Amino acid sequence: MYDWHQKSSELTPKRIEVYKRLGVEIPEPPSFDGDIQDILQTFYMAIKGRQYTDGQPLPISVRDITDVVSVHSIDVPRSVLDNIVFELDGILLSEQRKAKSDG
Repeated sequence: MYDWHQKSSELTPKRIEVYKRLGVEIPEPPSFDGDIQDILQTFYMAIKGRQYTDGQPLPISVRDITDVVSVHSIDVPRSVLDNIVFELDGILLSEQRKAKSDG
């Protein structure tokens, strides 16, 4: 699912040359964990289908996750996937509520 991400973060000869000309230290390539990337991709796709009531976002449901993994299967156990997606969603909704109350 995330081949484009891994390829876009590679240090190509052109990028290395740009870093050298700018006098910038060449960074270490980022580590890549396919399972984490798949979980994040599932989360992002699930929140695109988020339901709203009176303009307020509802938490992601098991059905939202099921809709995503039925089209884009991943190798992460479903119980692990659900727990992580629900936690990420809780963090996102909490931050959105905080931003609304501060702004």
